[in-house]
Amino acid sequence: MKGRKWVLVLSGGVLAGAIFILFYVRSFQGRSCGGIAANLPQNACPFAYECRSTSRYPDAAGACYFSPSGAFLEVRNRYLK
Repeated sequence: MKGRKWVLVLSGGVLAGAIFILFYVRSFQGRSCGGIAANLPQNACPFAYECRSTSRYPDAAGACYFSPSGAFLEVRNRYLK
């Protein structure tokens, strides 16, 4: 009985986490970032996203794209120094 309960709790947690990640990834994908005012908070990409420029001009705007490796590097640089 106890084993089944833990399996259900664990699978529910995994499912909730997957749904959260799916909506988090979709909500910021393609958002405008960077450009001439890149240092403003509204022009920065959120955690686990990177700004990829869509042009070759130095001050061109870009778009936010999900980057799991970028999230790992950000956590490592911020908390594991």
